[in-house]
Amino acid sequence: MTMEIGRRAVLGAGVVGGVTLLSGCDVSAIRKDPRRLVIALPQEMSVLDPAATLSAVDLACSQATYQRLLAPVVRHGRFAGITGDLAERWEWAPDKSSVTFYLKPGNRFDDGSEVTSAAVAFSLDRIVKQKKTASQALFWLAGLDTPDAYTVRMKAAIFLPFIEHMLWHPGLSIVNPKVVDQAVSGDQGSAWLRENTAGSGSYRVSAFQSRAAVELKSNPHALLKPRYFETVDIRTVRDENSRSMQIASGDVDIVESVRTFQGQWLRKQPGVETPTGPAPHVLFLYLNTKADILRDVRVREAISLAIDRQRLLDTVYGKEGELLNGLIPNGVPGHDPTIPVSRHDPDAARALLKEAGIKAGTKLTITAVTDSGNPSTTTLAIQDFLSKVGLNIEIRQISSSARSQLVAGDFDMSVQALSIDFPDPWLMFNFAFNSASIGATNYAQYANAELDALTMKADMSEGATREAMYREAQRMVLADLPVVPLLQMFGSYAKRKDVQNPNYNFAMPVIHDFKTMYRTTN
Repeated sequence: MTMEIGRRAVLGAGVVGGVTLLSGCDVSAIRKDPRRLVIALPQEMSVLDPAATLSAVDLACSQATYQRLLAPVVRHGRFAGITGDLAERWEWAPDKSSVTFYLKPGNRFDDGSEVTSAAVAFSLDRIVKQKKTASQALFWLAGLDTPDAYTVRMKAAIFLPFIEHMLWHPGLSIVNPKVVDQAVSGDQGSAWLRENTAGSGSYRVSAFQSRAAVELKSNPHALLKPRYFETVDIRTVRDENSRSMQIASGDVDIVESVRTFQGQWLRKQPGVETPTGPAPHVLFLYLNTKADILRDVRVREAISLAIDRQRLLDTVYGKEGELLNGLIPNGVPGHDPTIPVSRHDPDAARALLKEAGIKAGTKLTITAVTDSGNPSTTTLAIQDFLSKVGLNIEIRQISSSARSQLVAGDFDMSVQALSIDFPDPWLMFNFAFNSASIGATNYAQYANAELDALTMKADMSEGATREAMYREAQRMVLADLPVVPLLQMFGSYAKRKDVQNPNYNFAMPVIHDFKTMYRTTN
């Protein structure tokens, strides 16, 4: 299928001519250009504004088209520290009341204008005023000033040990202040940025088709030019068999979200490899604590007891993962190996359901978020486990663009993966369990004032004291079971062997550093 993308304006650069993006299998014409990188994603792309999305698929474009103050260091697929991106150095005040960033001169937006402290101030202020997803990462910001064109001082209402980690997240990208020229009804250009980019990254968007495809071209004004790939095509290919066939044939260079058995087939294909590595991704079964039946913690505990995690790991994930001790995965501060893995006891599950007055055949629904047309094998396995203890489990499918139904609490249960982008428990507890995140990312609608107070206290502490508080926090959540912990997952993707230096961080799936990648030739 061919989609014609119309002509679109670019800030300060006139008009870029239309291009044709191909979402089907026939991309051989595109693949004749070795300097074009083609990536197939399983989910829809819906918005390019980094301040307005938490979707890794959307942020894959932000990572390439924008810069941030800081950047992660990645070694062998794992987070290994922080370095400067726009900032060449930074320092905290002795009393930790502020942090000052000194910008590197010479970084330029895609219209040629220089990135200055005023642009940083505009971008962060815009994020706060938009009150969308990225604003949650700036809750500690009490104000900022710009002493000169290359200095930004950020005032901290409270010192938190993970502030620097958040400043390299793609959601905190620095945007060209000229987007206000595209503003509608005072939105600071937000509507325009849903389908356009205005950054200083190595690439800029040349064409965008919502939920289908994005084309990136090299930003001629970027200080950091791409090493090799002048064009990057990112496209949605929902069917995993189609993705596999495309990379096996060489029509696609990178395929994301490779399932276990898909990976086993791909590893046998010439010219294809499937890098895999332990990642801080946890798989939860979210339970809506406001749903009538699930208000009773005994029912939530019965659901946990009904699930055979070892079988799930062995048969669905081909042992590519680990059983979870608690909620916080291994490698993240607060992980507690003394917490036993949740046990499988279907007899105890039936007894608890009977005690709670739940009759055999009681209906519950699992909401599956999928763009592939079929629920995941994980969802099907959960359905089977729960059916065996007497529950009537139906599966309701929604597309990723309808995820707002989970946000609104319009579901009973849903299998969701939570990715801890940097090694700190704050991400999990702030987004998944904090009562202030109900109506946003706290899908379970879970409220616990005691937990909120404990994690707030933990985040004002450091070292062993903070870790001990988070170990206690996860025990509090496990007692209430707003989520049923399933597995710590391994990260995996597939790529053509001639694509080199992916610099892939398994903690942030789908996010590639396109500018460092290159293709080898025989």
